[in-house]
Amino acid sequence: MAQYKPPPRLFGADFTESEIAEARRGNRLLMLSLGVTNRCNLKCDYCFTDAGCEPDGLLTLEDYKEVLLQAKDLGLRTVVIYGPGEPFLFDKLASLTDFIVSEGLKLIIFTNGTLIDDDWAVYLSDKPVAIVGTINSLDRTLQDNMLRVPGAFDEIHAALNRLLKAGLADGQPTKIGTDTFITTQNVNEIPTIFRWCRDRNIFPFITRMFHLGRANRLDTDITNGEFGDVVNQLLLIDNEEYGYTWEPHPPYAGARCTNLFYNILVDLDGKVRPCYGLYYELGDIRVNSLKDIWFSEDAVKFQNIDKYLAGKCKTCESNRICYGCPCRTYGLTRNVFVEDAICWR
Repeated sequence: MAQYKPPPRLFGADFTESEIAEARRGNRLLMLSLGVTNRCNLKCDYCFTDAGCEPDGLLTLEDYKEVLLQAKDLGLRTVVIYGPGEPFLFDKLASLTDFIVSEGLKLIIFTNGTLIDDDWAVYLSDKPVAIVGTINSLDRTLQDNMLRVPGAFDEIHAALNRLLKAGLADGQPTKIGTDTFITTQNVNEIPTIFRWCRDRNIFPFITRMFHLGRANRLDTDITNGEFGDVVNQLLLIDNEEYGYTWEPHPPYAGARCTNLFYNILVDLDGKVRPCYGLYYELGDIRVNSLKDIWFSEDAVKFQNIDKYLAGKCKTCESNRICYGCPCRTYGLTRNVFVEDAICWR
């Protein structure tokens, strides 16, 4: 019988089961997600944030520092900068990164990757920072069409090569990841993208598009059954070609989402939500402390979502490790605590 091992993890998101369990017992916050800018240099047709113009009333660098210090008091270990636009257009990104690092925290930056030049690659190379870039196709024409900007494919791959050369993927856990949304345009290419990542020690976030923002105006989503077929195909590739195994379930192929147990998000306008794709407002950091929001009734219910699973999710044999994708479920049903909306099982 084959002896499988767990797949590689992403730096900063590699909490162990015991660390997560301990954090939940102590009501501790392990991860803080931050929105820093809504500006973007791309026009991705699948964008769930509808990135573009910058709103008024943005948090300042000092505001972010104060939020981070409050989060540290709650147990914070990793910061995630997710956008909602392109983080490398945020003019205080280096200053914010320096502060995060100086506080002994890890950082994950989700980016389209087009703006990471040689200077940024050198700057990031010796810091506790992971970069998650955009790869939706290895076909130049299709990738540029999905991002709506000619030449984006070349800029993304040039940036990934700089990060690889700088050594961010040399160890375990890796410090390079890619973000891939499955659509009807690229669904047949997903196994190729998956192997491309595995061969380079790049962590693949592979999932379905959100029905939010610009993506909500598209008709390119795949079905639940098609999603299940893709996930099972990738599991077979891992089993037979890389010696990895994992249990197939939403929302990612080969990765479990546990963010709601220990994460909270502070957006660029100070509004607080459970997760980047979950538009349910928990409070405002300019009105309440992060501690008060974290221990509020609504927030605690999200942190214990596994106790409120409904429908088939309540009796599913995988509910010990899976709560589905509340972000997509809420986007489709306006209710989090219902049966998962994208599960194929």
